[in-house]
Amino acid sequence: DHINVTATGWWDMFHARTTSSGAWDSVIIAGSGGWETLESIVVDSMDNAYVIGSYTTGFSLGLDNLPDYDDPNMRDIVMAQIDSDDEWKWAASAGGIGDDRGISIQLNIDDSPVAGMTFSDSANFGNFTLTATATNGGTDIALWLYERDFDGDGYTDGLDNCPRDVNP
Repeated sequence: DHINVTATGWWDMFHARTTSSGAWDSVIIAGSGGWETLESIVVDSMDNAYVIGSYTTGFSLGLDNLPDYDDPNMRDIVMAQIDSDDEWKWAASAGGIGDDRGISIQLNIDDSPVAGMTFSDSANFGNFTLTATATNGGTDIALWLYERDFDGDGYTDGLDNCPRDVNP
């Protein structure tokens, strides 16, 4: 058996599942008219998958809109969570005027994702802007510990069973 997938742009990112016997089970595709790639994935203790990658044109992932921080030929960073029911729970982006790449992702002791990435020139990470110390278009590295509490209920999104709704 096979599953046909049609890209919405040049390259799209996808999440695929197989059965225990190795047959294709399902594929979820996401992206836009640009180039989207996933570089690393890790699964937490509640079977949520966290991914890190890059994209070149703004797009929506689940309920979150990811902006294009620079011209369409430069990459920006995407980090996202997909649950065991294959639903995107949240997505966050970072980037700036240079070429920025999400490279790897791991979980810390409380299952919050820690991402490794590269960036050039300057890059926005939420309310923070990092400026590269590398000169002449060089690239610097960064680590991003993601501990957002989207719904403000005191549980970070990595541990929250419903990150967009306040827990009772």
